[in-house]
This record gives sequence, structure tokens and C-alpha cells, in this order.
Amino acid sequence: ELFSASDALITDGISFLCEYQIFDKPLYFIDSGRHAEFNQLGEKISAGWTTVTSIKEICTSLSNLRNGEKDPCKQSRKLINNIIRPHQENAAEFIVNNIRDSIKSESDFG
Repeated sequence: ELFSASDALITDGISFLCEYQIFDKPLYFIDSGRHAEFNQLGEKISAGWTTVTSIKEICTSLSNLRNGEKDPCKQSRKLINNIIRPHQENAAEFIVNNIRDSIKSESDFG
């Protein structure tokens, strides 16, 4: 709910860098240089956020967005969402359908 209600995310941690991209909103990563290395997925999705080293950079970027500048990561997030969410249906719906289909296919052979 918080991600949905927000306009952007500013974080210095790496835990939300993947999940927040589903909401297709500006995402800023303040890189302290002291985080764990990104895994393969982290490397693939890094185009979906803007890496900054200061609050001033964030303020400038957000001001530019408010003044009509396009989000430079928006197109990348659309591609990344296809990686993160290969099934566009609701996750719970996907799980229930998968279980139902599995039960049906097992009963067809049993």
C-alpha cells in the first residue's frame, strides 16, 4: 500500500530495488559503496533506478520530473517488469490457476 501511494522511492538499501519497479515510479538509490554486490538479477534490473550519491542530485532530478522532464528509467522499468513479472496476472490468481491446472492434469492421468 505504501509503494502504491508513493510518488517515488529514495533508498540507500538494496532490498526494495526490485520490488518497487513493479509500480513504475521514479526510484533513487543512494549508493554509499558499502552494500553487498548485486547478483545477476540486480545487474539486469539496475537500469530501472537512478544511482545518486547526494540528496542534491535527488532534489534536482525530482524537480526536473515535476517540470516535465521524462523519467530516464521509465522505458527500462517496462522491460524489467517483463523479467520480474513474466505472468502479468495477479500473483494469487496465477498460483491458484497453476495448482488447479496441476490437479486437473494429475487427475486426467490417474
